[in-house]
Amino acid sequence: MINQILEQTRELRRDLNRQLTSHVATRFYRAPELILMEKDYGKEVDIWATGVIFGELLYTLEANCPNFENRKCLFPGKYCFPLSPNKNADIDEIGIPLTQKSDQLQLIFDMVGSPTREDMSFVTDEKAIKYLERFRNKHPVNLRQKYPSGSDQALRLLTQMLQFNPFFRPNVDTLLQDAYFDEVRQFSKAYNAPEIISLDFELSQEYVGLPKIRELFLNEISYYRELKMSGLSEVSPAPVKNRNVQIFFNAENSYQLKAKTKTPDTANKSEAPQAHRQQ
Repeated sequence: MINQILEQTRELRRDLNRQLTSHVATRFYRAPELILMEKDYGKEVDIWATGVIFGELLYTLEANCPNFENRKCLFPGKYCFPLSPNKNADIDEIGIPLTQKSDQLQLIFDMVGSPTREDMSFVTDEKAIKYLERFRNKHPVNLRQKYPSGSDQALRLLTQMLQFNPFFRPNVDTLLQDAYFDEVRQFSKAYNAPEIISLDFELSQEYVGLPKIRELFLNEISYYRELKMSGLSEVSPAPVKNRNVQIFFNAENSYQLKAKTKTPDTANKSEAPQAHRQQ
């Protein structure tokens, strides 16, 4: 059993010397292993975050939440001990908060239920285990009641991605093979990247606030809207480094994708409709 292997390798994993940050990911989408500051974490943190987003998307369906004003993040924690604890909370003799109201883990347990010993088998820090044991026992919510219009496949997928123990979550390939995606996935177009993908914006030191994020989303949506309206939905953007692309139409309504130039003389003088895809 995998939990027995995890128990046997606890000390080895606790002593890992990996160059990974312990404070990673937005709090609402932070996986349990990150909250508990485990050194041995990997791609499973992305599966968890994707599961949280998937749960939020299901909640945007009118049949699941008729009043849009009631739609919110799945786990909107205000605190996240020990990374960002409630400074006003009383603590015990070993520094653990006595109350966990609005704590990120508390909100997670309110939905998925309290972890069992098997669920906690990946935890290497004894103090973290004691912290987990301080939470009141919670039963998982009835997903059918929370998402009344959700299909059995969707709810099963959500449950799999929101497994407390990262070693119990399926990997990306397994998830994409799920029957839930049968109607939308095109296997002929699915392939693995030949090399690690580098995104320019990840190296940028520019602060991206909410207005800028909205602008980027609108530009991205506009780009593909232009493609669809022109019957070019199957065309991939030109692989230019800065991902700024223009679409030029001629009299015969044929098209050509060109990299957007950055020279002042041509930046705003296109004679044809264009869509910008900014990074």
